[in-house]
Amino acid sequence: MASLRQRAACIGIATSPLSVRRDFMGQLTNSVPVSLKTQLDRLGSKFVHVNCIQVGSDQFTFNDAVEIDRAVAKTRDLYAGAGRSMGVGRIQHFGISTADAHGRDVINSDGEAETLTDEWTVPNDALDLFFVRMYVTATAGLSRVDGPCDKNAKGMDGSVVEMNAGGGVSDFATAHELGHYLGLSHRNDATALMNPTIPNGGVITTSEADNMRDHCRMKNPC
Repeated sequence: MASLRQRAACIGIATSPLSVRRDFMGQLTNSVPVSLKTQLDRLGSKFVHVNCIQVGSDQFTFNDAVEIDRAVAKTRDLYAGAGRSMGVGRIQHFGISTADAHGRDVINSDGEAETLTDEWTVPNDALDLFFVRMYVTATAGLSRVDGPCDKNAKGMDGSVVEMNAGGGVSDFATAHELGHYLGLSHRNDATALMNPTIPNGGVITTSEADNMRDHCRMKNPC
């Protein structure tokens, strides 16, 4: 099996000294259990990098950081359990201050969510995932189906997830919205991750996994 240093280099992490939890696992806190061996193994399958962007970052609390860590961990577990397993590779964290967000920390419409992803991007090879303080109405997030790899493309070029949904919703919403971006549409099955109602059973079928693994943002195994 490849070493930690080899896997870290493969996913674009060259930090020295290397923190397993912060750098390799991409966690903000020490509150969510992690397994180094499990993550090393999962990088032996195709994987996707994710930028976690806090919108209104000066309002985010320690508990919000824990929620983001749980969302990342849940997404990793659900994707690894898919019909053809996938991984989540490098996680990097970014913040947009409340002043710079110009009100986008609270999303009042799908159009505002699209504008947020157009206004802000991280210039790297990862999916941009925006955590907002609130998404007005019953919506817990939004993403384009089969999103582009060109971050200058017209239309939504990132995923948006609401933080304050509670009840574990943001965990499933993260995996669900990234699933949309990687090519999946809604499926009317209560066991399916892509069921419009979340939380749900979190199941990703083999055909859905194949679809996701073919997306241009997916990286080859380490």
